[in-house]
Amino acid sequence: MSAAVSPCLNPRLLLLGLDAITAQALEDALPGQTTALTRSVPADLLSFLAVLQESQPDVLFCPAGHRHLHEILERASAQRLPVVVVTQYPDAREWIDAMDAGATDYVSVPFHRDQIEWVLQSSLLQPA
Repeated sequence: MSAAVSPCLNPRLLLLGLDAITAQALEDALPGQTTALTRSVPADLLSFLAVLQESQPDVLFCPAGHRHLHEILERASAQRLPVVVVTQYPDAREWIDAMDAGATDYVSVPFHRDQIEWVLQSSLLQPA
């Protein structure tokens, strides 16, 4: 069963701080109706804010181990921007910490198209 993202939504996505292999795996699992996909590995929080302002994503994907994760979640929450935390090695404690800090969802490798479609759909339908 596929919970396909509505074609009218055409989400803009920002893959922030993901290593190249994980970013490519996620990109390969994305549905085809993504309007824009930006990959960025900012060096610091100010760079992140600049990328966020420039790309104006509908959904942000960020690695679980990102050193600025809590600040990113705080800023994204203030902008009502859904953040999906991405990990290569799922861990229950890490999942709970990410969700408690304000993440919209948490996904791990290997990614499956149906899973990513569902995550996008649920993230985009979150109340503003």
